[in-house]
Amino acid sequence: MRARTLTSLLFDQMHNAYLFMTLSINIYLIDVVFTRDEGARAALLIPGQPIATARFLAVAYAVPMVLVHAWDALKTKLDIEGHVRVFLQRSMFRKYLNYAEESRRSVRPAEIQLAITTDSVDLAAGYATLITLSKMCGKMVVLMIFVATQ
Repeated sequence: MRARTLTSLLFDQMHNAYLFMTLSINIYLIDVVFTRDEGARAALLIPGQPIATARFLAVAYAVPMVLVHAWDALKTKLDIEGHVRVFLQRSMFRKYLNYAEESRRSVRPAEIQLAITTDSVDLAAGYATLITLSKMCGKMVVLMIFVATQ
């Protein structure tokens, strides 16, 4: 579970790195490649070749998109939410079975059933939402860094 979560937290930041890169490429295209100012054209990646530079940047724009897409496909196979749900359900059921006889009588079976079938699903969804929230926080940091550097 820990490995899946850490993998997701780390690789979700690929979206943010891709966002930073695409924003930087867009600014570079406007300020350097498509400008009529010859002084700015001195900063071309391929000197004297604005079209070749634009083609290179188009490839640099598209190739990481494939990696981001591949991560999104792999993330669905990780099924963090499903694994968390199963872990919670097993843990609650095991805890219930380990109750002393007197404790087991004091808890209604319907409460345990509700916790196992419904509450565990809600908790797992909340856990997955926290992972998504970390991705959004990373996006805010990336955007703040981009604005500060421009």
